[in-house]
Amino acid sequence: MKHIFLILFLLFNAFIVWFAWGNFSNPVTYTCVLNHNNYTLSLGIFVLVIALFANIAGFLYAVVLKSNITDLCKAYQKKNENISVKSEADSAKIQVLEAKIASLEAALDAALNK
Repeated sequence: MKHIFLILFLLFNAFIVWFAWGNFSNPVTYTCVLNHNNYTLSLGIFVLVIALFANIAGFLYAVVLKSNITDLCKAYQKKNENISVKSEADSAKIQVLEAKIASLEAALDAALNK
């Protein structure tokens, strides 16, 4: 599945570069939201800048997701270790109780045989 996503990522970015290359000579007017000035620049450059920002945002989102998944895996592993330790402690208690029962049975048999 990882390879499919990588191939799709490369294909989409190749298409964006191809589109930007074909529209490099087409001017586009951009109005800035902050200062309301109009800027004229190449459509190809505009598309490449937007694609660059989108790729950076996707990368940062993936980093955050990976960090969250790593934290969840560590918590799950710690929970499993605690369950394992508790299971071993319970097993040790059971062995001690079985030994006590065996000694009580032996003492009872000895008392009954006298």
